[in-house]
Amino acid sequence: MRLPVLLFLLFMLPLHSKAQQDAYYSQYKLNLFLINPAVAGYDGYKTISLISREQWIGLPGAPSTNAFSAQARIFRNNYISKGTHVKRNQKPGTTKGRVGVGAFVYNDHVGLIDRTGFQITYAYHIPLDKAQLSFGLSLNAYQFRINSSKILVDDPSVDALKDAASRGIFIPDANFGTYYTTENYYVGFSASDLAQSSLKLSSGPTVDYKILRNYYLMGGYYIPLDSKYIRRPTGKKGLVLEPNLLLKVSETGAVQVDAGARLNFGDLYWGGISYRTPNILIVMGGIHFDKFYIGYAFDANFSPIMTHTFGSHEISVVYKFGDSPRTFRWLNQY
Repeated sequence: MRLPVLLFLLFMLPLHSKAQQDAYYSQYKLNLFLINPAVAGYDGYKTISLISREQWIGLPGAPSTNAFSAQARIFRNNYISKGTHVKRNQKPGTTKGRVGVGAFVYNDHVGLIDRTGFQITYAYHIPLDKAQLSFGLSLNAYQFRINSSKILVDDPSVDALKDAASRGIFIPDANFGTYYTTENYYVGFSASDLAQSSLKLSSGPTVDYKILRNYYLMGGYYIPLDSKYIRRPTGKKGLVLEPNLLLKVSETGAVQVDAGARLNFGDLYWGGISYRTPNILIVMGGIHFDKFYIGYAFDANFSPIMTHTFGSHEISVVYKFGDSPRTFRWLNQY
């Protein structure tokens, strides 16, 4: 039983070195809502998504994440187009039609640590001249638990940890985000775990688990590569290159960068490549049919750990329904 103990120490080490603790998503662009609450309902569609990520396959105790989310814009009937005589740049005159809501549940497993939680989100969207500015606030809570049955060491502090961890701990927190979108680019900022809860897991020698605040800065730009490019409401057509960047910073200053690009073949399918510091190469692709968007990503880690694993795999399924960009014409400009 030495391997589980070593894995436990391995995954507890980042907690004391103040590394990032939030789950990673290689296909974050398919569902930005998971890392930025301001995205809830920004495009007017009702969206349901499921993401499953298995990291470092083949390595016992490797991280895995599963998340299910739903989000929507709250509209009022008086903004529904009754006919064809609706101006393209029509905008809502009051707060009606500007509210987005969302929720998601997730399970994050790392070594002997399990976090199972949920999040509810309120977002407010402000239409600007050919742009939209969004703000979002999420309240979340999760249960923190350690599988203490696999800890077999003769150490008083770990024995105390086992007793505390077997009961599980329920932790509330909050996230905040803002998101700015135009026809040609988008940029957003968010902060997670604002309260930075600190847990004392033993009554003997102190064993603390502190939830660190993390900051996310994201952005992307759409570059049409041919003259066939057409944006909503009829859908995107033609080749579009989308460079994108995600910067993640821990409260202690630990930095991680995801930089890459996607090539979108209209609204039908896409492929992309990304580099995540320090030594991770990500290859991804996806297809859109009917109302479904299905994506897959493979992470190759060019570090010594790669000799013990088959890489990381991530699958995303997104279902979008509703016809809001057609019905609410003032959304088309974003």
